[in-house]
Amino acid sequence: MNDDSDTRAERDRRRALGRDLMDAENVDGLLVYGDTYFTGGAVAVTVLPRVGTPIALRDNPGAIPWADTRTGCNAYGIASALRELRLHRNPVGVIGLEPYPPDHDRALIPYSLWVRVLDLVPQSTFVPVWPGFARRLAERGHLTTDHSARHTERKYR
Repeated sequence: MNDDSDTRAERDRRRALGRDLMDAENVDGLLVYGDTYFTGGAVAVTVLPRVGTPIALRDNPGAIPWADTRTGCNAYGIASALRELRLHRNPVGVIGLEPYPPDHDRALIPYSLWVRVLDLVPQSTFVPVWPGFARRLAERGHLTTDHSARHTERKYR
């Protein structure tokens, strides 16, 4: 297999994990703050639909390999991406809302940003999905320890 197929296979595997998480959490999409997992590159926010290409929002221009990359990492950019992907009236899983940073090794959404997003898409329902995501990463050997995922999941039950 060449590098392009390996990359495509990895992208598809990670998107399948995202769809599995959406199914388990009963959400129609994911909003990931501080993402590298679903996009193949560092972005501020990724909106991942069940079907189709994710939208990656960054503060600076530059292409990300596995997403439609845009500038405008702010509440308006997030709301616009949710609307474009028709997620603005649907339940959306969020990675980045969790209040226990020691168990969450990714960035947390700043309160002022999140409040503005909620104002701009009031018909959407947002669900924290970090525990399920952490468990799936641990099952695949991508999280430092299984214990961390189990510990995080117990906190949110």
